[in-house]
Amino acid sequence: MKREAETTKRLERYSSKFREGTNIEYLKNVLLKYIETQDEALISVFSSVLEFDADEQRRLHAAQSRLSSPWSKLGTKLGGGLF
Repeated sequence: MKREAETTKRLERYSSKFREGTNIEYLKNVLLKYIETQDEALISVFSSVLEFDADEQRRLHAAQSRLSSPWSKLGTKLGGGLF
């Protein structure tokens, strides 16, 4: 129940920010840049703008590590998600 209340509160803050136009254009540009470059430094920007909690930051860093591993890239080149 506490988790749901925290999520609701955060969604209300996001709604308020985006109604005011705060950061939406910036977020869009950062997302595009991240997709183009996979620059790990941009992860902290996402964490800040989207107000990630500690668990969400951990998940994002874990995904980045997994996706940037040489084995992951090899699996992609071989035509599938083998690794």
